[in-house]
Amino acid sequence: MSKFVDRYCILPEKAPQQTMQQHQLDPSRQLGELENLYVRLQNLIADAKLYGAVQLGDGMLPPESCRRLGISTEVEDAMLIGERIGSTYFSEVFALPQQQPPLALKLIRSNMAASALLEAEMLRELADDPHPNLLPGLGCLYFPRLNRIGLMMPLCKGNLRQLLKQHRKQLVPAVADDPDAVLPVCLGLYQQVLAGVRHLHRLRILHRDLKLENVLVDIGEATGAPRDARLRICDFGFAKNEEAMSGASFAGTKGYLAPELVPPRPQYSIKSDVFALGVMLWECYYGTSAPAGSPEFAPALLDGNKSVDFLIRQMTHHAVLERPHVEQCIAMLKVRDWVNGSCGDACLVNYSDSLHA
Repeated sequence: MSKFVDRYCILPEKAPQQTMQQHQLDPSRQLGELENLYVRLQNLIADAKLYGAVQLGDGMLPPESCRRLGISTEVEDAMLIGERIGSTYFSEVFALPQQQPPLALKLIRSNMAASALLEAEMLRELADDPHPNLLPGLGCLYFPRLNRIGLMMPLCKGNLRQLLKQHRKQLVPAVADDPDAVLPVCLGLYQQVLAGVRHLHRLRILHRDLKLENVLVDIGEATGAPRDARLRICDFGFAKNEEAMSGASFAGTKGYLAPELVPPRPQYSIKSDVFALGVMLWECYYGTSAPAGSPEFAPALLDGNKSVDFLIRQMTHHAVLERPHVEQCIAMLKVRDWVNGSCGDACLVNYSDSLHA
């Protein structure tokens, strides 16, 4: 236990002497101290979970499996793992192309150990009910000299934002030479995202951080065409089961947050994911980042297809109950021959009521 305390525990600093009257006169300081204490407590819990998982080998790949994959878990420098292909505040991603099929290793930063373990647990749960549009986890590794956890997964070729940027004329209707021809391609890709989220919601799982960067792209070797790409939702570090949402901590990315998620008491539901999906549809159609605005955010619609604009407005409605379910969004997008201007009006008539059925 002393070894654990020395290595993992963060002891609180000695607080300055203050009278109760001073505390009562400064509620903002009280709140700040409570927030700092909460962060320290979460870090301590994360370190305890990491220590327990490592000691028990819970969900960790055994050393022989790591050797078969050509991975040394005893490295003292993360750059020795492989080629770094991505980096965020939470993690670094390394390519392991020597494997067939090629693999990627998501190395979680030390201060995000709790998130790493939660993501590994969620990936194990999803492995029992896989879906082609969800990125599977292939195992969890512990690097003792780095004191970091790594998650194995298939290697993909970038994310959806990068794909739209690289192939704007082929995939983005708003900038295409022939928008009516490109719209079905754009919506076909977007429906893959909806299919993945629908599967999560059927399992009563909320993703809570949907955005273009968290949709990875796998372009098949057969054609190499971006329109034939398979999209896979990734990054389940903030995902939670619906029944575990009471008192859940804040999660998400600015610009994709529904109005009900404004701190200090965010109210998550499957409709929060739908709001983020609506912002993503705006970005897929117009090929640029949606403008973040007030808590009652509604994307600025730019004289686009009437049916697409209508669906975006519904999905990003400031009122939770006014937003459709993912299943209803998929039903609307299955309508054929609605890319023409006249057909857009027909879609509004036929589907505006069914979205709330």
